Amino acid sequence: MGTKLFRNNTGKDLSVELEVRKGDSPSETLDMKSFSLSRGQSLNYTYSSDQNPFLNGMSVNAADGSSVIAEQQFIFKRGSELDNEFNMNNTVTFGLIAQSITVAFSNR
Repeated sequence: MGTKLFRNNTGKDLSVELEVRKGDSPSETLDMKSFSLSRGQSLNYTYSSDQNPFLNGMSVNAADGSSVIAEQQFIFKRGSELDNEFNMNNTVTFGLIAQSITVAFSNR
């Protein structure tokens, strides 16, 4: 199943958009899924079925009324370092360093 634990350690509310892969080729997109994460929130989020459990990328942003901080990461090659981080880990942790959103991948 396409499910991951997303953790927000930024101190800001986040909007997250996931690009779900169709099959196993990064050149195919099945769907875009969006959700919000409040500051400090952890969420188990199911973004797809067993047939399409892979991600092609994500966009994350934090808006506070006066500015937007954003991070985007997208996969173009299967088996790349980023592809492996996105799709071989079940936990995604968002952080904030010097007004930049950081993304860390791990297995719980």
